[in-house]
Amino acid sequence: MQSVDNPQQQEGFNSFLQFIRPSTHRTQHGLHIDTNSLGINFTSDSRRRSMDEDKAYGSIYKELSFPHDRHPQATEEISNYPRLPDLSPSSSASSVTSNNEAGHSHTLLSPIPARHQRQLTSPGIATRRCEIIRRSNTLPSSHPVVSPIGVSASSWGNAKSPAASFLSSFASPAEPTYEFDGDEIGDYVLGKTIGHGGFSSVREGFRISDGKKVAIKVTNKTVEINERENQRVQIRLEREIAIWKSLEHPNIVQYIDALETDYATYVVSEYCPNGNLLDMLIRSNDTHKLTEDMARPLIIQLCSALAYLHDKVKVCHRDIKLENVLFDEHGSLKLCDFGLSEYQNPTHATHSPGSPFAEFDEGEDSAGGSLAYTAPEQLDQQQPVKCPSADIWSLGVCLYTLIAGRLPFVDEYRPRVQQQIKTGQYTMPENISSQLEELLGQCFNLNPDLRPSANDILTSDWCAM
Repeated sequence: MQSVDNPQQQEGFNSFLQFIRPSTHRTQHGLHIDTNSLGINFTSDSRRRSMDEDKAYGSIYKELSFPHDRHPQATEEISNYPRLPDLSPSSSASSVTSNNEAGHSHTLLSPIPARHQRQLTSPGIATRRCEIIRRSNTLPSSHPVVSPIGVSASSWGNAKSPAASFLSSFASPAEPTYEFDGDEIGDYVLGKTIGHGGFSSVREGFRISDGKKVAIKVTNKTVEINERENQRVQIRLEREIAIWKSLEHPNIVQYIDALETDYATYVVSEYCPNGNLLDMLIRSNDTHKLTEDMARPLIIQLCSALAYLHDKVKVCHRDIKLENVLFDEHGSLKLCDFGLSEYQNPTHATHSPGSPFAEFDEGEDSAGGSLAYTAPEQLDQQQPVKCPSADIWSLGVCLYTLIAGRLPFVDEYRPRVQQQIKTGQYTMPENISSQLEELLGQCFNLNPDLRPSANDILTSDWCAM
């Protein structure tokens, strides 16, 4: 059997095989629909297809170049390392945290209400319009929005038969409003969910054209809060894409692509399989501390990324923390998550002052970030502090935590944490070098103008040891 190269022919074969493929599905009310090439029968039999049937139809799809029509295998569980309260404060809304879920994970993709349907993307920030393609019939049949036969209404659009007309009444929407493991979008296949943030999730994925593993950040186009917050989320995503796609540095997670449907935006990036700095610190030893010699190359790589951002592209990251520093397959450090990033120079702003979205660049929750890593000058401001020195304070928190095994500013009562930060109250780690003690003191200087730059840290006595 020859493989099908023409996309239209491919879709036709897929629709045809979905029609003739014997299958038994349970509806929400317990009804079973058995479809085959001879007709349509209704039965209450709960028998599932045998392994021989699956193997036979799997080989047919393989011959037709549909490699993704398969039953998902159970995902391997990832060990959950204990999260220490003093190491892992509350995350910011833009952050991605570990979320190890086995089995079928899915995300509801809500359609955009009419009041949100104005264009949110600036002309220079292009995303490719795509549709989700559901190759495999692996959706949980009890799900209220899932078709009991796993086909879309468009699949039956050109079919002229009583059977097709009947089945079309059971078909799911032309574009799925849920995403599942194995769905395709553009040149990518979605895998299991590996992380989540306030308004997004991150999935493993791979690129069909070359098999390269990637990470895919999925952000819904509507959030379940209010219209203003929804538009703020979309503006932040737009800004994140605009900044991230302009970056190129060996210690920054590489942006690859951005796609969108009517329901969500998919940002594709380099995949970093070896966890983040917090995971590494927790796994390191019983004390959850690193020696200065172990921490030094990590801080040098992080400073290299910050020096590039601050001096080369004039960007403030604004969310430097252990969870946002990843390790790639080679063990190299990679800075990620540019959801709160801002240009230092206002003329680089994504929206001009006259833009209808300019109002969302300001506001009481625009400051963002994680409190434990926040610079004191930011605590008194409702608008973002777009200054590199704020990132240097956060870098100092990372360095302190790696060496001491605890955060410098931490308390269960948030106002006390804020007071500690504003007054610079922290206990210097014991048994550290004088060079490191001096560097930490400089990073935690309450006067932002007196903090060192990223390049100053790279040339400091401690980094030169």
